[in-house]
Order: sequence, then structure tokens, then C-alpha cells
Amino acid sequence: MRRGVAAGVSFRTGTEADLPECNRIWREGIDAYLLPMGFPPLPTDNPGLRRLHAHTLATDPTRFVVAERDVIAARVFPALIENMLPYRTHLERVDLRVGVETQGLGDDHAKQALVLKVCLEDVRR
Repeated sequence: MRRGVAAGVSFRTGTEADLPECNRIWREGIDAYLLPMGFPPLPTDNPGLRRLHAHTLATDPTRFVVAERDVIAARVFPALIENMLPYRTHLERVDLRVGVETQGLGDDHAKQALVLKVCLEDVRR
């Protein structure tokens, strides 16, 4: 693990679909810093912050990186396994994303949409 990186956190290149969540996280972080000093909260819809993130993504998409917590794999699934031991139940983690062919698709948003669609169809079956 690199210094400063929490366990269960992975990084990936951001997409346009990530922009609203990036704006929310930044807004909450700025508010957490400024509110105790008596500043008013930032507006929920902040066009300046939206433009900043969109510009960063557009000008250098490979450096626009977002962090994801793999909470299910790192925390939930191990706890579930431990809780099921008394019942002699074996659980196996399956990543439904593996094997979904996305190579022919152009952008990350289209790839993510296809993976989500295929995974949800598998769950419904």
C-alpha cells in the first residue's frame, strides 16, 4: 500500500458521469472547512465548480482521477463470511463485470453503461 492511500480504495480515470459526485464531494469538503469560520455554505448547484471539473476532465482526461472505495470487497464481504460461519454457509465473491466485452465501445461512459446493463440482467436471472 502506498503511503497515504487507505485500504480498500482504488483509483481510476474519471468520466463525465463522475462530475456531479466530484462537485458534491468538493462542495462538502469546502463547506467543512469554511462553515466553522462563519462563512455561508456553498450553493448546491455551483456553476464555477462544475466548469472547473469539466475543464480539468476535458483538458487532461488521463490525469482526472477519481477514488473508489471497494467497501463491499474490503469490509462487507469479510464480515458477512464471518457472520455466516456458524451456519456452515460458504460464500463466494463473484465479480459480474469480468467477461463483459467493452473493447469495441469508444468512451468510458458507454463501457460502464454496458457493464451495468449486463450485470443487472445477470442478477435478475
